[in-house]
Amino acid sequence: MVLESGVPIVRGAGAPSVSLAHSEDIVICAVANHPVGVDVEYRRDRDYDALAAAICSQREWLDYEAQVEAKRVERFYALWVLKEALFKCFRPMTVADVPEISFGQQILCAGAALKLFKPAAGYEGGVALSASAPMRLELKHVDE
Repeated sequence: MVLESGVPIVRGAGAPSVSLAHSEDIVICAVANHPVGVDVEYRRDRDYDALAAAICSQREWLDYEAQVEAKRVERFYALWVLKEALFKCFRPMTVADVPEISFGQQILCAGAALKLFKPAAGYEGGVALSASAPMRLELKHVDE
């Protein structure tokens, strides 16, 4: 594996796509046969409204703003980790090019399969796979 502009690349025929993320004490690695992106964030006090306004499309902002106060933090982290995962999955792109995310019975985004996960207490994770096929997510804990 080599790093190109900070992005892990596995070389060779049939090589998988790899994405890395870290926050505080957690490191996450996603490996897939299609382009993949992963993100993890430790929950901490932030100006959620200001950050959401910076990363949300108009429709996403209206959805975020419609949440009761107690659900806004949850929605913020879902948007944050999934948008970061999408950004990594579809490199190269600008932040403005990251596709919109729709929340409902399923989390939807054009051209990608999305999944939220909780790798540990106090952390939120998201993964994006550039395929519409069902995603199998397997979390493995590796000690030092």
